[in-house]
Amino acid sequence: MYNNLCSENLSRFLLPCLMCLLVVVLPGCSRRDADKSALPAMSDHEQVAELVTSLRAMPDWTGLPYGADAPEARSDIKRRGDAIASYETPVIRHAMKLFREEEWKKGGEEGFAADGKLLIVNRYLFALPPTIRRDSPHFRFFGGSWLCLPISGDPNEPAASDEMDMRWPWSVDEKGVWRLTESYGAFSGPSYQPLEAFDYYDEHFGRRQTRIRGK
Repeated sequence: MYNNLCSENLSRFLLPCLMCLLVVVLPGCSRRDADKSALPAMSDHEQVAELVTSLRAMPDWTGLPYGADAPEARSDIKRRGDAIASYETPVIRHAMKLFREEEWKKGGEEGFAADGKLLIVNRYLFALPPTIRRDSPHFRFFGGSWLCLPISGDPNEPAASDEMDMRWPWSVDEKGVWRLTESYGAFSGPSYQPLEAFDYYDEHFGRRQTRIRGK
């Protein structure tokens, strides 16, 4: 009787402690990270698959000739951006993760094209300010540099007052209408980290006001 009670009490005491140790000891792991990397609910798996399919079908912005109007491709990208924006944030993030992993497994060109699409999606989804000064903590590239990304000032003499265009390659007119107007030119440095950018923008700026399906 005593042994059974002792074992029962010990189990009740040790199990929560072991769970705490697992949470505290694992390096680089936090509840926040776990929440972001967790699979969406089973009911959302179909939506994730829809989004991955849409990202595959989105025209390759990095492959458009520099300065080309390409109205059909740009219009299709905008249409797909609107559709993507209608999904819940965790569903979009998981679809982006699966899509990027899938494309980078094919090779560098496909992976780079995927990152170009995800740059466009990130800049479209979140309520980013038009510009950010170089001395702001939000002045970030999340990898290398998109060389046509507008930054004011002299590139040879960076100043705190220099400003980065946070909506490029999109343009927003005085009526708030978004258009994909700019072209890819070149890229330099480590590969773009779209999920890092996604998480940062979500935390610090949040989503733009768009109609979420089912709400």
